[in-house]
Amino acid sequence: MKKILFFLSFFCAVFFANSQNFSNWTGSGNWSNGGNWSSGTGYGQLQFLGAGNSTNCVNDVSGMSQWRLYFNGSVAYNLTGTGSVNLFDFGGQNSWVLSDASANQTINFQLISMMVGQDLPGLLPEVLVVLLLMEI
Repeated sequence: MKKILFFLSFFCAVFFANSQNFSNWTGSGNWSNGGNWSSGTGYGQLQFLGAGNSTNCVNDVSGMSQWRLYFNGSVAYNLTGTGSVNLFDFGGQNSWVLSDASANQTINFQLISMMVGQDLPGLLPEVLVVLLLMEI
């Protein structure tokens, strides 16, 4: 009986360990450099919380898939680049770009909502949303 409980607890722990990635911008330069993020750019929420370089933050990854972009703190970020971010959620929840920061944020690259039939909150109702020099 103890062996069965051990194996069941092991399998449950493995499944619960798989969660959303929350990664903070901590560097300067290209997003493709995993060293610029606290835990890489795997699918999840990219956070801009005041660390790292705010003016040299370049999305050079085309078609990067992410759940959310989140800003907080008092730093104004200027996100630029030739890349794009596809926003979607595997579970059907809303994906969004949210700023709880006290400073304006500039996004100068393509954001694409992959949530068919759902809008990015507060943005245009098209499935494809292109934001150029949008301050949020």
